[in-house]
Amino acid sequence: MLMRLMKRAEADSVAQWVAALQADPQHQIAYFGTTAPDIQETLLNLEGLLDVPVVVATQDKQIFGLLGVDYSPGLGRAWLYGPLVSAGNWDATADALLAYARQHLIPAETRSLEWFVDVRHSRMTALAARYHFDQLPPETSWSFPRQRLSTLPPGKLPALDVAHQSAFIALHDSLFPNTYYSGAEIIARLDAANRVLMALEGSQLVGYIYGRVDAGADHGYIDFVGVDPAQRRRGVGRALVSAMTHSLLQDESLNSVKLTVSATNSGAMALYHQLGFERLQTLVAYRRTLPSPP
Repeated sequence: MLMRLMKRAEADSVAQWVAALQADPQHQIAYFGTTAPDIQETLLNLEGLLDVPVVVATQDKQIFGLLGVDYSPGLGRAWLYGPLVSAGNWDATADALLAYARQHLIPAETRSLEWFVDVRHSRMTALAARYHFDQLPPETSWSFPRQRLSTLPPGKLPALDVAHQSAFIALHDSLFPNTYYSGAEIIARLDAANRVLMALEGSQLVGYIYGRVDAGADHGYIDFVGVDPAQRRRGVGRALVSAMTHSLLQDESLNSVKLTVSATNSGAMALYHQLGFERLQTLVAYRRTLPSPP
């Protein structure tokens, strides 16, 4: 077994190999999409110590294992895209991939590591226990198919403007502290593929929704829905989700809009069901907090 870094030139073939494994819940890594173009874009845009922070395991020049690392300096957190293993001893290959990543891909100042997988991925459950990762509350993934768009209440909300950016940052950071994108980071990402719509009460921001379309993806994705606690149960969340779904599906190359929500958030799940979203699967994250350096 040989461990080496993935080369940019082989991203296409590696993405196809990953996509084949992603179709099986007992292999699926939830950070990846399910189509090869989407996965290729993800592999080439991971952020870490190296240009392409992805290690592959090979035997006779054939790839049978992979682990990528995406690192946030602000959070000090590394998200582990794998291990993915297609042959041989799964545990031994996973251990070797993790050892390589810890030595070459994960910054020394990292404060936590995280996996996100289908709940049916039993080998990852065992691996997380062996490496002393804590299990976080499960999440559910949902999809709204394009063919149901005519059943979704019409709605159009304004895009986030400069006048409301400070209020957006304050609301987002209070509702989602220590998440993967701060309010300021979301604003820095805004472009044709990343958008924030806002709900206003007069001139006051009372809610927002952040949606995006990743290059190569066949679906749009809703990352965050935030509503001022004082404005809840007034239909703000429903209006935000409806407006963003319509906005994303204006791109006729997309066949659906997807999102994830905590499996304990019964109110949000009921809302998505009422709007026509279909529940796809249950996902679970595992996180390990690392000791602070001396």
